[in-house]
Amino acid sequence: PPPLDLPWPPPERIVPGGGGGPLGVLTAIWGNLDFPISQEFGHTEFSLNHPEWYHYGLDYGLDGREHPGLDIGMPAGTYLYAPVDGTVEIAGGTPYFTHYNNIQPGVGELLIRTDRGDQVVLGHMGRIAVQQGQRVTTGQFAGLSGGYNGDHLHLEARELQPDGRYRIVDPRDSFVATALGASSLPATAGPARLAPGVTAEVLGHGEAAVAPTGLEVTLARWEFAAGATMAFDPATPAATLLVVESGAFTVTAEVLVTVLRAAGAGTPSPTETEAVAAGATAHLKAGDSVVVPAGVAAEVGNEGSDPARILATRLAPTAATDAG
Repeated sequence: PPPLDLPWPPPERIVPGGGGGPLGVLTAIWGNLDFPISQEFGHTEFSLNHPEWYHYGLDYGLDGREHPGLDIGMPAGTYLYAPVDGTVEIAGGTPYFTHYNNIQPGVGELLIRTDRGDQVVLGHMGRIAVQQGQRVTTGQFAGLSGGYNGDHLHLEARELQPDGRYRIVDPRDSFVATALGASSLPATAGPARLAPGVTAEVLGHGEAAVAPTGLEVTLARWEFAAGATMAFDPATPAATLLVVESGAFTVTAEVLVTVLRAAGAGTPSPTETEAVAAGATAHLKAGDSVVVPAGVAAEVGNEGSDPARILATRLAPTAATDAG
């Protein structure tokens, strides 16, 4: 079949939702619509009966008889959105993941490589709206779904290993879900995965009129499994106030930060402050707080042996307001 016609004007960037059901935040890739899994990841009846389709998995840490992704049943022409920030390496024109054997450029296989080197494939696309070499961001319109052996999207996640090889993993437990979970935090309610072992639930979201710019304010509860850590993206234009709700945390930032210590028993003043040098690690207990400035590389981690929680308030600038 010929390539599908792209809509004009292109759809706006979608804000990933918090996720729910068996596919979680992955649903943002197809506009947060409810579509079924038509073939699971791993050994399936179809993959075991058609090993010739999946032998390439041997090059990616699989046994050659596993389905190396998730197939999501959806009508051809469904809007699809980039699941990660990265660079387009393939935008159709290959004999792999074709749209009903159409191997024209702009049809079939879309492969995006993240800055870390991981790869995500959106397969069997009826039309691709981005170009090879183009930089894309999470939630950006990427094209239209298509199909092969029935209308569906093939979603495949390849994680770069220390030896330089790739390993195909279940997209639900991959960098793809992590990227979508992190992108969903500012604007959605419900749980979102931020990093392995870290989830978030948005408690409130709105705007505050602060001259000379307004602020987009999001209050969320972040829950860390024992030993879990999360890095702050320095490209995020938001300062974050962290207040430890339970457990014990470490915070390391590339700039000097000030920790506000909770009062202890018998302490005459309600709080005290402590300056933590750039690159040094601050240890926070319940009630302690710290602000991570916007545009700063930092890492926060649960240093305890039990799950622990942080209340996080993100303050992102909105459009400039008239201060006069």
